[in-house]
Amino acid sequence: MNKKWFLLFIFTGIAGVTSLYAGSNPYRIRVQIFRIQSAGGPYDGTINMKNLLDPNYGFNAGIQWSFSDYLMVELGFDYCWMYVRNNLHPPLTIESAFYMPAFYAAPILIHREHVIKPYLRPGIGVSPWRFTQKGPTTDTIKIEDEIFEKFNVFLMIGFGCEFKLSDFISFFGEGEYKYLFSEQSFSFNPVFGNQSFLQIGVGFMIHLERE
Repeated sequence: MNKKWFLLFIFTGIAGVTSLYAGSNPYRIRVQIFRIQSAGGPYDGTINMKNLLDPNYGFNAGIQWSFSDYLMVELGFDYCWMYVRNNLHPPLTIESAFYMPAFYAAPILIHREHVIKPYLRPGIGVSPWRFTQKGPTTDTIKIEDEIFEKFNVFLMIGFGCEFKLSDFISFFGEGEYKYLFSEQSFSFNPVFGNQSFLQIGVGFMIHLERE
């Protein structure tokens, strides 16, 4: 089985099992705007991704189910990209972008009875990342018959604090670290390595059942 479809099958299975066991448990919708930057990882033998990419902003959305006063489970996605800083590393140009959508599952450790709620949010996910020619919606960079993209697993850990505004809405701030297992050998770049990223953002929760 193709690796991409195998990983997608595993992630879909996690989502299905979570939804099945969540049943009619209370749930809520999470929406966040965040700033993302590379925290390091080799692009090639001459430059680190931290020095290659400019920080940018992204969007996150997810659904969280409550299993107890201390445990929730979230399924969600990130939509983000970062632009290349210069023309010094072909085939990339200053108009190229590193596009990294992400789909994840994460348990959330939180004390939901408090008005101010610190929480821990570890998780695992998959990302069909790629380098594009001009921004996130353009064609993937291609050299001869090889395209500059892969489908890889990542681990994440987030820490934040949630503030309850009412029974139906709350506000949160959060920092997150992602580690992408993206070590690959391309014909035009044989030493592309694993990558790490930092995200800092704010958002809100919409509680679809009264807490």
